[in-house]
Amino acid sequence: MSGKTEELDFELKLSDILQKSNKRAWIITFISIILLCAVIFLYIFKPLIKTEPFVIQVDKSTGLTQMLSSVSEKTIEYNEAIDKFFTSQYVKKREQYFYSLLSKDYMYVQLNSTSKVAEDYIKIYAGKESRDKVLGEGIEEKVKVLSVTLGENAYIKNATVRIKIDTYKKGVVVDSKIKIVTLAYTYMPALKATEKERLLNPLGFKVTSYRVDAEVK
Repeated sequence: MSGKTEELDFELKLSDILQKSNKRAWIITFISIILLCAVIFLYIFKPLIKTEPFVIQVDKSTGLTQMLSSVSEKTIEYNEAIDKFFTSQYVKKREQYFYSLLSKDYMYVQLNSTSKVAEDYIKIYAGKESRDKVLGEGIEEKVKVLSVTLGENAYIKNATVRIKIDTYKKGVVVDSKIKIVTLAYTYMPALKATEKERLLNPLGFKVTSYRVDAEVK
């Protein structure tokens, strides 16, 4: 009798073990299916998931923050292209010399400069040794922009522009030199301007400092 009881107990234990084992197997299978679905979901939809950083502006006087816009590679490339365009145009207009275009270039440089930078530029064309009196109508100076490197220091935008200046006399090159222009700039779109000025400078681009050095080899 005791033998049959032991067999019965063994069968019950075996049945219980099998049930628990099956239960564990189903749980493991269920978890595996969920994980597999999650992996497939991430694989399919990962290209659609994007993390967009935002520009946060902090008001120094109040400490309040303001979200300005989202930043993307395209936005950065666009802003860089705009900055390089305006800085290179400014340098070309300021450093080139064509007697027939002098009044237009003179006006352009003043319009795109802050008052201090404009004053320094005006001095180049003032007095007996002014640039136009020294070079006259027979000399031309053509400017080629070789490179523009943008930077920022203490929230002030700056650019280093490497240029080549070829001096022509009666259509023949008589001199060639490489110069490095360092300038700081900003945008003042809210600044009051006439319609004519706004057409020439729609974004209110302003050079706040300007320096020219000969390239050191």
